Amino acid sequence: MNVDAKIAKDRVTRLFKFLSELNKLGNPPRHRIEEQPWTLWIHDLPNHPSVRLGVRRTEAQDDTPTTEENASRGDDFVLKVKRAQTTNAPPPPEILSDWLQPTWQRTEGPAEHLLSKNELDREGNTITIQFETDPQLPQIFAEWQQKWEQWAKAEKPARDALRIFERVYDLYGQIEREAERAELYIGDGVLEWPRPEGNISHPILIQRLQLDFDPQVPEFTIRDTSHPADLYSALLRTIKEVDGPVLRKCREEVQAGDFHPLDEEVTSGFLQRMIQAMHPQGRMINGNAMRNADGPVIRRDAVIFLQNRTLGFATAFEKILEQLDESVEIPKSLTQVVGVQSDSSDDAQKSE
Repeated sequence: MNVDAKIAKDRVTRLFKFLSELNKLGNPPRHRIEEQPWTLWIHDLPNHPSVRLGVRRTEAQDDTPTTEENASRGDDFVLKVKRAQTTNAPPPPEILSDWLQPTWQRTEGPAEHLLSKNELDREGNTITIQFETDPQLPQIFAEWQQKWEQWAKAEKPARDALRIFERVYDLYGQIEREAERAELYIGDGVLEWPRPEGNISHPILIQRLQLDFDPQVPEFTIRDTSHPADLYSALLRTIKEVDGPVLRKCREEVQAGDFHPLDEEVTSGFLQRMIQAMHPQGRMINGNAMRNADGPVIRRDAVIFLQNRTLGFATAFEKILEQLDESVEIPKSLTQVVGVQSDSSDDAQKSE
């Protein structure tokens, strides 16, 4: 590499480091998943036919013959959400209508009665009547309450599924309005790290998604895009303990390994290697295990979230800086931007 090329590489590297830091100032990475504009945890999905999570292939399935049935259970979607059909609570007997708390129409209830209520007697005076005064009321209420509890238990998954549909409906409208500013992702490998500048709690393995809507059903389908999974490097680069070469090696493994946030053994193995490479006290934990007092941990807990599109700028700057570290040839257009005339352009001018 001649002197001009070295000068050009140094200047271009400093230029993109400046742009990367400028982007961080204007668009700092989110350190906590709840800071994202919209989130949906996979563990919060109700067990209902109208909400279907895509089945990811595992190592044990790799040798399974492909059939029409098991092909439909593959990676064609991440999540499907239809509008669930709901039913109303069993109406109370007329004698109970003035005694019930209004919460009986919700599945979470509770279905309770008033202990007493005020009424006017024949002379127009206010009198207080106790529920237990009428010997029929407790028995009638107990019989109706049993029916209500059966309904509430069966109805709750449908109501929860409908709420998921409504949340995704709102998300769809938001994405339509902000298509140039927002992107949908699924993430897993939640990094939890107590930090003096603010604790970190965010998934670091992320996969870009797309959201489609079929109004005829109606049904939403969330599926992978053609972009491969990647690391949330914008966040990881803000952690001084994470070495650049370690982060680069982990990103290369992600891109070569075809990992996915919903995969099981393969992704868990990668996350285990990554956390141990990042910190001497780093470890993988189960959801209910004790966290480290000081060191970082990673836990499996998939979440769909909306992310500011500026994440793409951070990733682009990172890839450019990695390529510059690998001594790639710098395009003439960039060398001219930083005020260096390349040898190739000089030769071209002489030949003319």
